[in-house]
Amino acid sequence: MKKIYPSGALQLLPMGKSFVFVAAQSEKTDNGEKSFVVSYKIFNEQKKISLASRHVYLLSKFGNNFEFYAEKLKDYVNCKTAFIGTNLIIVYPTGESYIYDIEKNLKWQGSLLFGGVGPADIAVCGEDLWCTFPEMNCIVKYNTFSMRPVLRIGNKENRTIQSPHGLFRDNDMLVVTQTKTNEIIKISLDTFTITEREKIEIPAKTYLKIGNEQYILTGNGIYQI
Repeated sequence: MKKIYPSGALQLLPMGKSFVFVAAQSEKTDNGEKSFVVSYKIFNEQKKISLASRHVYLLSKFGNNFEFYAEKLKDYVNCKTAFIGTNLIIVYPTGESYIYDIEKNLKWQGSLLFGGVGPADIAVCGEDLWCTFPEMNCIVKYNTFSMRPVLRIGNKENRTIQSPHGLFRDNDMLVVTQTKTNEIIKISLDTFTITEREKIEIPAKTYLKIGNEQYILTGNGIYQI
């Protein structure tokens, strides 16, 4: 593993052959509440990190209507996003979720929960939405028309899936990071079985693959593996 950025990064968002991320730079206190001053950075094709604009970050996260979402959302950093066709789904760690169409119309609003908790990460596969639930030791597939769970891999008492966190679709595989076992596992989207396990040195919150290069976000920073 090669460390490419120290601690403080909050998200990794693919953008072509690069990725964009948010970095916490300093802490401030406003009316007794702590918050962070953030900056936006890009890891480019030359494998160098430079400053990025807020617009670049928002574009990579929300698409062409990014200005609408930047104004609409109370918090556009801590949510996860994915496109279901031309619709955009926005999910917060609490489970609070929204789906907007290409015309910025709200199509659905609700709570995306399993066992009373919200997802750590999301990934779209065709018309299905997959979510990881670390506390429940499971990965759940939702039908994006009904927004109801239709398949679960693992359960709270299961040791096969343990604290799944980061989620990434790689062709016909779901790539999942497991923070409890320090593993990256691959699950076949055809058989829904684990086909590969890879040990890593530290727990990873996010996994990202760009071309043949693999990256993880951990509590200690961003690494290439």
